[in-house]
Amino acid sequence: MPPSLCCCTCAYGRTELLARVVTCFESQDYDNKYLLILDDGWQFTPPEAIGDCHHTWLSDRACIVSIRPRQPALGAKRNLSVRLAKAIFPNITAFLPIDSDDLFMSWHLSASAAALEKSEWSRPSVVLSAHVFSNQWLFTQNYTGRKEDQTTQRMYHPSWAIHLDAFNRVGGYPENESGMEDKHLMEKLDAAGVAHADYCELGFQPGFAYCWEAGKSISSFLGAHDPTGSLAWAKLEKKLEPATLKPWTPSFDLSDPCILPGIRPRPF
Repeated sequence: MPPSLCCCTCAYGRTELLARVVTCFESQDYDNKYLLILDDGWQFTPPEAIGDCHHTWLSDRACIVSIRPRQPALGAKRNLSVRLAKAIFPNITAFLPIDSDDLFMSWHLSASAAALEKSEWSRPSVVLSAHVFSNQWLFTQNYTGRKEDQTTQRMYHPSWAIHLDAFNRVGGYPENESGMEDKHLMEKLDAAGVAHADYCELGFQPGFAYCWEAGKSISSFLGAHDPTGSLAWAKLEKKLEPATLKPWTPSFDLSDPCILPGIRPRPF
């Protein structure tokens, strides 16, 4: 049975990127999809909102959940986003740990679903790097190395999709980890014998693009120089902005079947 997928995004301190997340989600050619955005900074709440939890529905399949208490680490935040997703969308069977500063081609969910029909964990072997040069997006291919890259940070974890049964079986992300939580989840999945399927081997084009802008990664707020994320959290606390979802105009047309040079949403 085709899996029911939920994209789980953590949004604190990235208000200007959420429109891109929603655009990428809505562009997906996979129908059985949901989107849960966790806002643990109370950024997306109307002034009259009361209590410690507020739901902002973007559609019947997409929701921002704002909670007052800040989560202590990324591991705890990712685990909470999955729990909330299951509570709000009870029929979901798998989730994708989407990051708001990356891009997803319109076939990423379809490709992930095809891999999850063969295994409990989807992990593509090829992803794209997105660079902005002279106001144009340029893309290059990267090979994840799969199991061979366990000692590095280059896992491209937002390209994954994981069955909830497998995720719960290994206990989810380490609660107190920030920056290394994805590597440690991968190690737990491997130790438990959770096999992964590669949708590139199934004939799909790379569907995930890790973004760089002007030669600098916009994902680098958790960098190798600060693997615990403590400095990053301090910086984000200072730059938190009011509860507004800023407009974002994409520099590419997601409806165009050839949005990337040589890349089309169809098998090789």
